Amino acid sequence: MSFICIDAMASLARPSGKSRVTRADFIGWCDKYLKSNTQQQYQYSGKDVYAARCALLHTYGTTAELHDKSDIMKFLYHDCNHLMHQLYAEENTVVISTKSLVISTKSLVIDVCTAVDSFIAECTSTASLGDLVVSRLDEIITVVPYSAHS
Repeated sequence: MSFICIDAMASLARPSGKSRVTRADFIGWCDKYLKSNTQQQYQYSGKDVYAARCALLHTYGTTAELHDKSDIMKFLYHDCNHLMHQLYAEENTVVISTKSLVISTKSLVIDVCTAVDSFIAECTSTASLGDLVVSRLDEIITVVPYSAHS
C-alpha cells in the first residue's frame, strides 16, 4: 500500500500537461519527499524504491529486472520490533556485488506518511503545485452511483 500511495502522490505531482505518471515521476517524488530518519544507515534512493515497487507489483517478491543493475538496492522486509534498516551484501547471488537492505515495514510506512505530509505542506505553501494537485484529485478515485438490482 505504501508503494500505491507513492504512485498516487507522484501522479498528482507530475508536470502539468503530462497525462500519465512515469517511472521518472515516481523516482523524482521519492528523491524529493521520502526521507529516512537521520539515524538510519540507509537513506532512500528513488531508484531503489521504484525497483522495490516493481518487484512487489510484478513478481510478488523482492527482485525485479532493475535489480540486475549493481547500483540498485534490493529491499527485504521484516516486522521485528525495531525500526532500523540494515544493509548487508548478499551471498550466493548471480549478480556480483548486489546489495540488499532489510527494511522495517513499520519504518517504511512511517517514512511514506512523513513524505506525504511534506508533499501536502508544499501543496499548501506553493499555489501552483496546490492548484495542479487539486485539479487532479478526481483522477485518483472516481465514485459513481451504484444501484443494486434484485
